[in-house]
Amino acid sequence: MIGIDIIDLSSSFDSSKYSLQAYQGRILNTSESSFCDTFNDLDILWAIKESTYKCYFRETGNSFLSPKKILVTFMDKKNGTFYTRIGTHFYKGRFYITSEYVYAISVGIHDRIDLMRVYLRDRKEGSDTCTEFDFFFQTGAPQASFCHHRTGFPESIRLGASEYPYSRSHHGSFFISVIAPGQDN
Repeated sequence: MIGIDIIDLSSSFDSSKYSLQAYQGRILNTSESSFCDTFNDLDILWAIKESTYKCYFRETGNSFLSPKKILVTFMDKKNGTFYTRIGTHFYKGRFYITSEYVYAISVGIHDRIDLMRVYLRDRKEGSDTCTEFDFFFQTGAPQASFCHHRTGFPESIRLGASEYPYSRSHHGSFFISVIAPGQDN
């Protein structure tokens, strides 16, 4: 089980429309506001919540619209690690931030996050014609194909005879996908 989310910082939360506190009130639980001092922190928390939601949905098939149902219980800004939960479902992950984007990867609490392969494309640099399959064919992967969840989105990738958890996201000019080659689906 795996989930990923990316945020293009050039088109994220608009500080001219609402204050940081107004956005916090819509997205964060009271306990999470201690992790959020800046708009960049809010972007990180949003990416964490979105990647966690994708894990949860793959695990349960249940969807919901309230980001407050996802509780970030721990976030280490220095090391880029976090723990989250949705009800009785627990997750962990890592986040990465640059001057252009932030992305977060969530996995189940017992899954290994150190085995992930992340593929990032910046469509501003002319790579918008690159498809997801190109990521895998460029690496010489035999017979790459996607296996779809009953709702239609790809949840795993088949490389040759093996199948691995998969997730993808896009925002602004960035597209990102991740596979977990060390874990069976």
